Amino acid sequence: MTKLSFTTMGTPEQDARGAIEFASRFGYQGIDLRISAHKGEIQPDATDNDLKNVRSILDSEGIELAGLLSYNAVGSEDPASWQAMTDSLVHHLEIGTALNSPSIRMFGGNPYGEVATDDFIKRTAECINAALERVSTPINIILQNHMGSYTAADSMRLNDTVANNRFGQAFSPDHCILMKEEMDDIFARIRPYARQLYVSDVIFEPAPQSKHPHSGILPGKGVVPLKEAYDAIGGTDFTGYVTFKWEKLWQPHLEEPELALPYFIDWWKNTCA
Repeated sequence: MTKLSFTTMGTPEQDARGAIEFASRFGYQGIDLRISAHKGEIQPDATDNDLKNVRSILDSEGIELAGLLSYNAVGSEDPASWQAMTDSLVHHLEIGTALNSPSIRMFGGNPYGEVATDDFIKRTAECINAALERVSTPINIILQNHMGSYTAADSMRLNDTVANNRFGQAFSPDHCILMKEEMDDIFARIRPYARQLYVSDVIFEPAPQSKHPHSGILPGKGVVPLKEAYDAIGGTDFTGYVTFKWEKLWQPHLEEPELALPYFIDWWKNTCA
């Protein structure tokens, strides 16, 4: 049976306890917390006691930690940036290990920036391999395909370059749409790489006070082929978490979590379960 979680981008006004209690209240099996100095439930400089408290809340509410969203340093044309990226990944992996998280979601940077794409992917793979070697616990690293960063196709190429079974992909079909990828091609190839599915829908209408020509919308009301994405990664045979990515943190006009979180559960049961 597929397990459902949500990222705490959807509950920006809640601390760790409040967000975890929402997960329990609305029938989720897991939650994806954020390691961030900006409204993160876990601060990058969290103490051992801070992490124990979060673990205690999860246990008391019967909620699994589905993963951690990290905002790590990324590589650039500065040679020193690649060591900084490795060290940052190690730091986030250590936090994840202390919380018994199955994974951290990493940032990959922009493979189409100042550094040639082939070299950027190669250097990123080296950082990932080095970080996984330094933290030998079972925790994984997953990379989300994301607008302004790695496409889904780029992510699969990076996976092949890393060639470590502790590295995989958090598949975001909404970002495939935003980056104009050929969905049939991605769907045909994505299954071996996908460790987690991020569910988010979009419409091509600007949000209030936004510079982007698109906006988030409740699943099933936009243009993203979400059921097809789930089927592409295995459907009911998929054993990873399916995660509701409701970006109210970045799009304040979106519906409140008290509406969106139970909506997703119902939509999932009626559409994909």
